[in-house]
Amino acid sequence: MESFADVSHQRDLAAALGSGMHCKSQGRFDAAAREFSIAAQGGNAVAQYQLGCLFLRGAGVPADPGRARYWWELSAEQGYVKAQVCLGALYKSDDGVVTADLRKAAALLAAAAAKGHPLAQYHLGDMCARGRGVAQDFARASDLFLRAATQGCATAQYRLGLLYINGLGVERDRASATHWLRLAADQGCALAMSCLAQLATCGDISDDPSHTVHPAPASV
Repeated sequence: MESFADVSHQRDLAAALGSGMHCKSQGRFDAAAREFSIAAQGGNAVAQYQLGCLFLRGAGVPADPGRARYWWELSAEQGYVKAQVCLGALYKSDDGVVTADLRKAAALLAAAAAKGHPLAQYHLGDMCARGRGVAQDFARASDLFLRAATQGCATAQYRLGLLYINGLGVERDRASATHWLRLAADQGCALAMSCLAQLATCGDISDDPSHTVHPAPASV
């Protein structure tokens, strides 16, 4: 049973988190960072995630991807799904923000995907389709893209359409390809629009890296 002191401490952390969220909603990022820091240092997983987002974007604190990773790691260790997704996407990226670690990326994204997070499902599906950090497996990629696509993830809808066009992990099916590409295009995916035009004129599109869009891992 928790002691009165423990309960009081958790209430204080929750209050700091709530204050940080309020400040963030008003664009007062410096104040938000102070409040999130109080809760994060006390072990609040949500505050750790939020503080990591501020460090990644340089909002209210100096931009510092290393500090963002530090706080996301603490949050992810507690099973907070948004931190798992953002940290997994960060380790998956090869843009030089942090040193890529595909093994860690796959583990984090798999944990978040199992909880039903669409961006985790998309990113893990992309790794499966490309054989990056995991064995190449188009069937698994198509399943993950489908899970994300049915939740409205435009990038997953686009990639699933490509798999149907090329018969990778699924039976070749122009009708299904067109269905998913149109859903992605309706959300403003320019690549899906281009693919629909190519499909109408050429009848075939290759699934190559130039047809990939990576959603931003986090927003402030």
